[in-house]
Amino acid sequence: MQLYPFNTPIILNDVNFSQYGGMGTGSFPSFVLQSSYLVAEMQVTNYIGTPLLPTIVTGTFPYMNTNRIATDYGYVSQLLNVSTLNPEGGCVSCSLNRNDGCGYIFSDTFGYIDITRIVSVCQWNWWGYPYSPYIFISKPYQVEIAYVAGLPTGTASQPGILQALSILAQIDLNEKFPGQVGVNESVGAVGVQEFKSLDYWEKRAEHALIKTALGDDARSQRARKLIDMSIKKARKALFA
Repeated sequence: MQLYPFNTPIILNDVNFSQYGGMGTGSFPSFVLQSSYLVAEMQVTNYIGTPLLPTIVTGTFPYMNTNRIATDYGYVSQLLNVSTLNPEGGCVSCSLNRNDGCGYIFSDTFGYIDITRIVSVCQWNWWGYPYSPYIFISKPYQVEIAYVAGLPTGTASQPGILQALSILAQIDLNEKFPGQVGVNESVGAVGVQEFKSLDYWEKRAEHALIKTALGDDARSQRARKLIDMSIKKARKALFA
């Protein structure tokens, strides 16, 4: 599991939150607003599959007998380092040796990396007696990759993304302090299919009740649509 790389908001602030319909900048302490901004950005990062700004990320991946690795985050713009971890001495040790490698970005959006080991460290070892015709080739056990991932600078400042972030931050504020500046449609912003009050009754279309990392209610679904129209999600389509 890749931990979220930021502990403060990097896109949303009081100015753009208010500009895109957010309420509460004059009603809540700064730390409360910052907390909700951060929650909104974490939700969107989880939904699209990459940070909102280019970020250095490191990851260790199992070697599954394929040279193509799917990174934790998509929108990979640069490879900084690739290393392979190989069993030391074949079957006579449980230690791992770190060897230099390299890689190529096969698909930046989905984060597919083709990795290879440098020839000089491929660990060709004689097996058996001297001058034996048999050789043992140590396959990687794990692959370590350092890379830059995230939406290109400026992408997260597009109107659709900022409006979606503001909606999600407002939902979080309303959940923590219901009624102070507004209320959510339901507790926990759960999607409501049927509603009745006195003589008024409504039922929403079942196909509109989509569960996402952003939430189930109508406002969260609005945020989802804004993001979907703005960028392509970094969803893994294959692993080969």
